[in-house]
Amino acid sequence: MPNLDPSMIVCVQYSAISLVCVFILIYCIIVTNRSAEHSSELLFYKLTMCAAALCAITDILYALREYGTLQLGAPIHYISEILYSLGSISGAFCWFIYSEKKQRSRIGQSNRLIKLCAVPFALMCLFTLTTPIHKLCFSFSGSQYIRGILNVPFTTVCIIFIVYSG
Repeated sequence: MPNLDPSMIVCVQYSAISLVCVFILIYCIIVTNRSAEHSSELLFYKLTMCAAALCAITDILYALREYGTLQLGAPIHYISEILYSLGSISGAFCWFIYSEKKQRSRIGQSNRLIKLCAVPFALMCLFTLTTPIHKLCFSFSGSQYIRGILNVPFTTVCIIFIVYSG
């Protein structure tokens, strides 16, 4: 048996798990699309699944890049991380709105409150999209990923959306 590089094994395992997640999420989206129900809460559920699939796909790129299998230039690094970050915040926000609508909470029933909750979501999206300019969310030194000062607030906003939806 050939001597396999342990980091390559980790890369393949990490990528395979992410690929399985993509297939499961796509299956959930397809099944949901076949449903006769077409409510706004179901739309947010589908958007959550799409955002999670986007994160899983960019996670595969991350693994391939991190373990040296795929050599990409700086613009591709930024695009990949921006898509991952947008998928994370979008997934958290859409899940929050879906759960609030599903539970028929005060927030889920009020467009004004939903718009108010969308402010931190919109700000994080704006910061993420402009991060190649200001590098407040993240940056790269060569191919090394470096967290920016907005990493903790970004993660906190995602966690608040998820925890509050519970």
